[in-house]
Amino acid sequence: AFPDSGRRAAYQFSLAIMELSSHTLITTVETNDTYKCDVHALVQSAVFQQLIRQADDLRLKLTCLARYLLRNMPVGQDSISHSLNSSDSVQLIPHIYSVAEKILMTGCHSEVCCDLVEKACWTALEARHVEVGCFLSEKQLEMMETSCSNSRDVGLVERHVTALVLMGRSCLVLQQKPSVAQTYYARALQLMEGVGDVNKVFFQHFYERVVPDLAACYQEQRHFSDAERLYLSCLSVLEGSPHSDQYEVLAMLNNLALMYEKAGQFHCAIDIYQQALHRAQSAAGMEVLRSTMMHNLGLCLIEVGGHVRAIGILEQSLTIMRQWRSGEHTDVADVLRLLSNCYSSCGDLPKATGLAEEAVSIIRQTHDPRHPTVAVFISQLAACYESSGNVDKAIRLNEQSVDILRSNQPSSKEHLCGALNNLGLCYFTKNMLREAITTFEECLSLRLSFLPKLHSDVARTLYNLGLVYKKAGNVCKAMELYRESLSILEHILPVHVDTANVLNSIASCLLQRGQVSECLQLLLRSRDILAQVSPVSEKMGTVLNNLGMCYDSKNMLREAISTLKESLTLRQSFLHKVHPSVASTLYNLGSVHEKAGDVRKAIELYRESLSIREHIIPVHVDTADVLNKLAVCLFQQGQATKCLQLLLRSRDILTQVSPVSETMGTVCFNLGSCCIQLSRLGEAEEALSESVRVRKTILAPGHPCITKAEEVLHDVWQTMYGF
Repeated sequence: AFPDSGRRAAYQFSLAIMELSSHTLITTVETNDTYKCDVHALVQSAVFQQLIRQADDLRLKLTCLARYLLRNMPVGQDSISHSLNSSDSVQLIPHIYSVAEKILMTGCHSEVCCDLVEKACWTALEARHVEVGCFLSEKQLEMMETSCSNSRDVGLVERHVTALVLMGRSCLVLQQKPSVAQTYYARALQLMEGVGDVNKVFFQHFYERVVPDLAACYQEQRHFSDAERLYLSCLSVLEGSPHSDQYEVLAMLNNLALMYEKAGQFHCAIDIYQQALHRAQSAAGMEVLRSTMMHNLGLCLIEVGGHVRAIGILEQSLTIMRQWRSGEHTDVADVLRLLSNCYSSCGDLPKATGLAEEAVSIIRQTHDPRHPTVAVFISQLAACYESSGNVDKAIRLNEQSVDILRSNQPSSKEHLCGALNNLGLCYFTKNMLREAITTFEECLSLRLSFLPKLHSDVARTLYNLGLVYKKAGNVCKAMELYRESLSILEHILPVHVDTANVLNSIASCLLQRGQVSECLQLLLRSRDILAQVSPVSEKMGTVLNNLGMCYDSKNMLREAISTLKESLTLRQSFLHKVHPSVASTLYNLGSVHEKAGDVRKAIELYRESLSIREHIIPVHVDTADVLNKLAVCLFQQGQATKCLQLLLRSRDILTQVSPVSETMGTVCFNLGSCCIQLSRLGEAEEALSESVRVRKTILAPGHPCITKAEEVLHDVWQTMYGF
């Protein structure tokens, strides 16, 4: 294993291993640079491995094994992240855990052994290995408190503080116990303050590590003002110290922005990210951090409906990630996942699906098939399939995601809730309402098991459950759930996008029940909230669309047209122009113009809406509805033949997707009326009979629509048969 000139030295050193006591050997290895090169080479040789097996002292074996493992997996958070994405390094992780456990059980305190235990703890935290992470962190702290208690030696205090930080991270990240974690970080701060007066550099180094974690504890408990105070304090220390560098300042700005994001203050977060990115442009070696901040900025832009702008930011992040990370890195996959979300929201579903598939492919190469991260990415791919109309495939993928996350309990509770939520939405889309209710109720129960009642995720689940009950026709239950969701959000996030969204949905129920004035009041409240937090966004476009329809219901046609035009402008700005929401607003605007008597303008708008619908979802109830409305306008202009063609197309679509529905009853009635105009009485009889049958199936007996269809059908019979 050595050049000729080194063989004698290697042989002599191997003899020393057998002759010297383990304590002397460890001291020699730790302190004498002459032997370091030989030791690193020897620990990998077959001769040395045999000597280790023969050694009597277990501490000697453990120290040698620790040095070997640390040489192959260097200490440091960045290297841990790299190791978890490297198949060669991943194979060593079980050995690291095993050796670390033996070190803790035997009380081997050599510096190399302590380094390995810390390495094992950080690895378990990063990989979310709950059981081993909790065990190692707890035992590491016990060992440090036994050996370092009441010491003012900076080296020992550093070990003790690190053990407290690791225990805090374990409670915060693995056990979701931020209040318990907070006590460990507070103790770490006390230890630091004890030596801070004699070693300012030490104090600052650990202050930068402990305070952000303590702030994260406050953040998780939604004590955002306390978290903000700590982040700003740490930022002040960094910017005022000659020992800190630009990277540390930018990283702290990133943490502060993440806190604002968690608090729902997305515009504050966006401002901080933009400030940090501007400062990072002039700093060298910041590429990965810049990419991370771009990733986070993209997330905030998505939250406020800025999907188009987010695409540009995330594309830049992806370019940097591909350059500085391997192509098969988790960070690359995560940016791809967010880009998929943006393209899906903008209506470019093929692009979204392609990006989601690439992201899943990367994650499956870098993670175990049953890892929770795989489930999260599968869920995003499922969302793309759902948006594309392939709901069955989306359901299968979401069920697979839920299955993986169930097997990773309890550490994956939060992700499991997200997967259950997505599965419930798929069932909702598929009209599997009973399954949707069961799934959302399970999600709600699970969230309440580890979250406070006054939490935004609880409010969102209540809201989704309300959506299902509304679709099932139980508007009273839907209103009850919406109001419960609203009471939570008004308490914790009174001026927030989610609060505006729930107000919008309650208003929709009120409009359906004919309570137009109450509906108008809630929509105006929703609009006012969005004017403060997200004035130029797709969500504002949605509220304005509904507000326009409310004005339409009150026959305030001028206000309706003005508001719908504003909605259309916003939706076209933030969404892909070929998007269902854009088509919906065009349709509504056409409906108001038709009501105002401007049939020509209505036809123009209906045709624009139809063009979008036929491009993205040609076989859909909404497409059939636009065809029906356009046909009615053409009929009014005397174009009965063109009207007939459109109505036949509409009926064919509904036969495939919704054969027994109110829309089918309407289309068949209009088709019958058109056939009468064209003297095609046999076809009129068939269409009107179908309209009566469908309407009797879904409407209450004696409903005016049933009566009207029967009257026209009797007129046809009178003409055809004389009775």
